[in-house]
Amino acid sequence: MLFAALPSLLLAALLWGINAALPRIDPLLDLPFTRDVTQDNIAFREINRSYLEPFFPGGSPLVPELKPTLVRTTRTPNSLRVLCLGESAMAGVPYIGAVNIPALVRKQLRHLYPSTDIEVINLGASAINSNAIRAMMPDFLSLGPDLVIVYTGHNEFYGPDGAGASWLERRLPWLIPWKYRARQLPLVLALGRWIAGLSARREEGETNLMRQVSGGAQVGLHSREAEWVFGRFQENLEAVVRRFRSHGVPVILGDLSSNLMFPPFAPEPEQGHDTLMQLFDAGRIAETAAAADRILARDSANAYALYWKGRERLAAGDTAGALDMLRQARDNDLLKFRAPGRINGIIHRVGEEESVPVVSIDSLFRSRSPGGITDHTLFTEHLHPTFAGYDLIARAFVSEILDLHLLHGATEPRAALLPFNADSLSVPWVDLGYGALSLRALTSHWPFTEMPRARDVLDTCQKWEQDIVTALYTRRIGWSAACLQYAEGARKLHRTGPTVTAFSALVEEYPTTPAFRYGLATALEEEGRTQDAITQYRRALALKPDFARASIDLGILLVNEGRYDEAGRELRQFLAASPADAGLRAAAYYELAVIAASGDSTASALALLEESLRLAPSYPAALELRAQIRDHSR
Repeated sequence: MLFAALPSLLLAALLWGINAALPRIDPLLDLPFTRDVTQDNIAFREINRSYLEPFFPGGSPLVPELKPTLVRTTRTPNSLRVLCLGESAMAGVPYIGAVNIPALVRKQLRHLYPSTDIEVINLGASAINSNAIRAMMPDFLSLGPDLVIVYTGHNEFYGPDGAGASWLERRLPWLIPWKYRARQLPLVLALGRWIAGLSARREEGETNLMRQVSGGAQVGLHSREAEWVFGRFQENLEAVVRRFRSHGVPVILGDLSSNLMFPPFAPEPEQGHDTLMQLFDAGRIAETAAAADRILARDSANAYALYWKGRERLAAGDTAGALDMLRQARDNDLLKFRAPGRINGIIHRVGEEESVPVVSIDSLFRSRSPGGITDHTLFTEHLHPTFAGYDLIARAFVSEILDLHLLHGATEPRAALLPFNADSLSVPWVDLGYGALSLRALTSHWPFTEMPRARDVLDTCQKWEQDIVTALYTRRIGWSAACLQYAEGARKLHRTGPTVTAFSALVEEYPTTPAFRYGLATALEEEGRTQDAITQYRRALALKPDFARASIDLGILLVNEGRYDEAGRELRQFLAASPADAGLRAAAYYELAVIAASGDSTASALALLEESLRLAPSYPAALELRAQIRDHSR
């Protein structure tokens, strides 16, 4: 028996050896959840943007990514770490950077608790679902969260092992996480990427993520596939909530909302002719209702007919009847890119059974929509919110966080949340421009057909702004570089507000980077917000005490404000550090001379000016002040 098993054992040993050696040959075959990095002399764990690769079949031409967020390795004593879990709506599609639920929650919490170190980590990603979230639970717990926010459920049908789960996985669902672990093996990853290279050469026609994950598969609301999905979602959500709570981590769930006025993707109109839309647009409402009734008599679950029946009811003033029909149209859409209402029922049931709060996002959105029916007022297309929509969701979660009293020992929060506008929420124009460009690209491909394009910020922007957004969308530059380029462009045009907002966004994302703090300080100074500028200069210096440029600029600003004692201390401290730049030292001596001259210390002022001119003989301001003092002395 041992002799017979020997070839198999040798083969297993060989494969294991290859698997262990591959990451040394190609480091990209190592896919940890986080990587240790050091930035600004601070140790971080950086979320691996490629970590989701094993959750999708080998050879997938498009693989969603996580946001490469920096997470402090060592927590500060007074801190709050929040994880945000979900899909593309949590990630912030179609926007980038600051327009998403986690970023807006973070901004409000930092405003409410300025003395607390707030970390809100965006772990949302397109095309994933509760199967992937459940499988990543050990990774999430390794981050040591204090709170978890969950907004998920739209991708249950077409996410990993949803409606397309195999026969074996449906009968043995415990195999699903093992499959993901197997795909993380370097040998399996290498094979998958080799297959991907072959499929890329064979690929023809249009490919986008929605087509890739769905395969165009249509799923009936009462089918076996749907029952599998609903059951699996409930099991996963229960497991996620229980796992976090067993580790003492509170969880907040959010139910889902979507655009009920968005027409269903499937079935398409009969024979390719949208008769109901043509009748409705022509104002022939009664004929629209009659035509819809004829279709529903043959197929009571026809989403196309239910949608136009709902539109007819709304036109007739029957909002309750319209709401019912439009919900049925969403639920019976055969391309299930929007979660059916049953998903919300599961979320609320799990919340009640597990005693965790559920924020009713759908009720909130309906209360802010015309006639209580969600439409393009708060949605960019079928389910992704607008900037205003994301802001509403974030505010709802922040209110729930405040009710939970998680920040023990923190001072009472300020009375009000920040108002809704891009500047107060640190949302740079780059984010809004990217959102517009991304939305145009998304809705120009399958399964979108004839979706009218609304005017957006790109219709009124300048060419240099369009160029920055295009470079960002095509990944020629990153978000930080785009913000810096935009700040520089706005500064050249003397647009101080947008410059401040761009740097403020960078500071919110990278609060420990002194250069961004310094950039914000200079922008605030240009806008005339002197005290805010002084605060940011001091924070930059706290992060980097030898930051010569920040030190001298702070000293100059304090002199200009007449705060001579503070300025003198800052400038003398700067000189004691002995920076190499003679020009900066000359400026420091000049500013000290200004302070001395203001106190009628003429001899001291002249001595300081001589030292300034020794370092920079042609320094105009020093020459002028010396001449003025000498003339006055005569």
